[in-house]
Amino acid sequence: MGQSIHLKIYVPLLIFLTCCMTNEEWQEEVSYHNGRKTITNTEKGIQPGENLKLKWRIPENPDKETTAAGLFGGIVWIEFDPENNLYVLDHLDQSITKLSPERKVLFRFGSKGQGPGQLRNCTRFVWADGFLFVANRGNNRIEVFDENGKYHQSIRLDECKSPSRIYFRSGFFYVSERNFDEKHPIYKYDKSWQLIGKITSNEKMVEQLDYLRLRNDTRIAEDGFWVVYLVDNRIQKIDWESVVLFETSRKLDWDLPRDPAGRLIPEFPIHRAFDVDPNGDLYIIYSNPKNWRRGNDVYKYGADGRLHGYMFTLPIENATMIRFDDDGSFYFADGVSLYKAELIIREPKQ
Repeated sequence: MGQSIHLKIYVPLLIFLTCCMTNEEWQEEVSYHNGRKTITNTEKGIQPGENLKLKWRIPENPDKETTAAGLFGGIVWIEFDPENNLYVLDHLDQSITKLSPERKVLFRFGSKGQGPGQLRNCTRFVWADGFLFVANRGNNRIEVFDENGKYHQSIRLDECKSPSRIYFRSGFFYVSERNFDEKHPIYKYDKSWQLIGKITSNEKMVEQLDYLRLRNDTRIAEDGFWVVYLVDNRIQKIDWESVVLFETSRKLDWDLPRDPAGRLIPEFPIHRAFDVDPNGDLYIIYSNPKNWRRGNDVYKYGADGRLHGYMFTLPIENATMIRFDDDGSFYFADGVSLYKAELIIREPKQ
């Protein structure tokens, strides 16, 4: 009986203390605009950062090998198949390089052009059901290749005229495009490419510069899409029914350029490369226009929009891509080199 009384007193006290500790570690401002939850993270975050443990680099000696062989010129995306082979998209020559799990170059396919199987302005592809589906934005279609790099077919979509991003989740394809009317339309298709629906925030452009102010990129998660605005300090999570779950940001330590009316001048990129880990957390690079050396600082947001804080700085000059595989391994590139690393939680200082 005495033990039960002690537990009744101890458990609420523990909960109270835990809440107090959490509030000390993470400061936030939450507001609602038209029913939309907005989270402004004002302090350092809610957990320690991470160490970046490098596993390998391709090529190992980029100064020598890239000059001699021209292996990569502008890495912008990678994808994985079930056998752990790696597909690397080079934006410079619009080619795709397939690497074995041992990092051996197996072959290259794709080329710049307008013909069947040729690519123009491609930045994304996805592996699904034994094929690689490439969002061929410059040619207004989707290109399909098999695991041997053989071209199979081109797919044109009536709704998505210029596919720029493509994802595959739970048996459905999600394809997005950039246009001047909407900020981030994402179309959902079944495996036979029949339209299922459309995901969008239903916000329109008001003036010409809004196309730059509202320029964004997306990543898929289990509960919807992360939408990152590249020149605005804004990140959103949108569910499968086009509902904005929340909008989040962190307090910047530099001022954004604005016109006399207080509107953002879309001059500098704020957010750069980003990706979502297997837990649904967002890792994102901030670019400080007043200190370009900090242009590779990586921050982490939890799936609920809370800022976990500064994690690490990439050991490269200019990140063109960051990416997670299903096991949580972390990849990044500077255009000519591809890196694989392991993320290790740093122990808090005593």
